[in-house]
Amino acid sequence: MVGRSVEDMTTTPATLVDSYQLGPLRLPNRIVMSPMTRVRSGPEGLATVSMAAYYAQRASAGLLISEGIQPSLLGQSNPLTPGLFTDAQSESWRQVTGAVHVNPSHPASPAPTSRKTAEHFLSLGADLISFGRVFLANPDLVERLRADLPLDEADEATYYAGGDTGYLTYTAYRR
Repeated sequence: MVGRSVEDMTTTPATLVDSYQLGPLRLPNRIVMSPMTRVRSGPEGLATVSMAAYYAQRASAGLLISEGIQPSLLGQSNPLTPGLFTDAQSESWRQVTGAVHVNPSHPASPAPTSRKTAEHFLSLGADLISFGRVFLANPDLVERLRADLPLDEADEATYYAGGDTGYLTYTAYRR
């Protein structure tokens, strides 16, 4: 229960869409996108335009935790994972952070699959709720949870397939 005082816990229960103070950051909501390696970088470990679009689609989360980033060539566990140990790799991430910061979000427990489950964990004292796979097929997850809209399921065959299919092909909910 880091970050919540006893007084906070005796007042109105927190909801997923309540803002949250995390150190110096004021998060717009309590929804966190878990890190998920999607093997979509270039062969040199450079972040791509598709990666920038992927993270920008999900930037309404209170906090984004990026995929695993290799700190050195020896630290690369999978092909097509992004690095951050050359000047070119560092520069390639600027397009990602720039795309994310267009939206009010910040890049950086069990993974619930519904608002009801997530709200349950908040009622038990969790401060932030992390979502993983459900974010893949629902780039507008925050709005879907806020409005209690149905959630789409991701196509597991596209998790590590490379390319934009299953990466950028999921769309926002259409009423």
